[in-house]
Amino acid sequence: MSEFEKQKQGDIYDPADADIQELQVACLEKMYDYNATRPHEAEQRQALMKEMLAEVGEGCYIEPPLHANFGGHYLHLGHHVYANFNLTLVDDTDIYIGDYTMLGPNVVLAATGHPVLPALRRRGLQFSMPIHIGKCCWLGAGVIVMPGITIGDNTVIGAGSIVTHDIPANVVAVGNPCHVMRQINEQDYKTYFKGRKIPEDLLAAVQHDKFREMRRIKQQLPMQDAERILREGKTAIMAVQGDDGYPYTVPLNYVYMNGRVYIHSAKEGHKMDALHRSDKVTLTVIEKDDVVPEEFTTYFRSVIFFGRARILTDDAEIRQAATALGLKYNDNPQAVKAEIDKFWNALACIEITPEHITAKECIELVRKK
Repeated sequence: MSEFEKQKQGDIYDPADADIQELQVACLEKMYDYNATRPHEAEQRQALMKEMLAEVGEGCYIEPPLHANFGGHYLHLGHHVYANFNLTLVDDTDIYIGDYTMLGPNVVLAATGHPVLPALRRRGLQFSMPIHIGKCCWLGAGVIVMPGITIGDNTVIGAGSIVTHDIPANVVAVGNPCHVMRQINEQDYKTYFKGRKIPEDLLAAVQHDKFREMRRIKQQLPMQDAERILREGKTAIMAVQGDDGYPYTVPLNYVYMNGRVYIHSAKEGHKMDALHRSDKVTLTVIEKDDVVPEEFTTYFRSVIFFGRARILTDDAEIRQAATALGLKYNDNPQAVKAEIDKFWNALACIEITPEHITAKECIELVRKK
């Protein structure tokens, strides 16, 4: 097996191998040219990035100077990735950075390490493990990411943190070693810095940009109809990100309360594993679904609810959600309380906050109005 092959598959290898050295020098020459460009030479910088990097999407930019063992040869950028001054890559193997991710100044992505055993280090040997950084992440100034780390989509890593283990999606994580401080939550949709409110027009624009317009706009129902269907609906179909990338859908009971959906679950299982992996969910509630044989169709009316799920941890919140859910299907408060108490130790409740809600009905019902 060649040293190149060992390098790419995570084995211990010798970086002084002649073939590795030849490639490395050629890559460093291109990086030297990139760092020597002047601020007004934007087109030249873009052209050099396409030569230097393994992949580069649209709208990417790296502020010179860039410091990298292989000049970015193993760096894979999605679209609209931005890196501030002094990005340092120990890029002896692949580093993946997703769309719209931002890196502050002096960030270090170190995909390579050396064995703890001194005798191996005396031989100059090392190993390299890929780094994966998700979409729309923000790594603050001075963050250091160690070999083999994965950081999930939308996550924020606080300035100066040292990331020594995987960090999930949709969290704020800080420290040395870096740890999850909190989930990205409802408050982050209201304020951006020390209580300063996000302008309503900007929030509206962000939400508008994120979700598609309904293609058959004539069939769209007003929001009051959507909320009525959510209140009165009996069953929802929830879709989550299941195992191995497969969507996982499940029918479930739910209650719509104070603008949010609440569901219950066992504490373990496919659904809970998916929610730990990603808090993005979609719910479909069908109010009307009448088969019309002579027209080879159904007359339907339905809602699609896009939202973010939060697994409740406060006992009072869990009991409130479970009680509301129980009373929707059984109007006997004593019976509901008894049922909750019976299954309390195995009970989990999830709150789903909407990001986008649409409702529509079939064109035949529209024509009948």
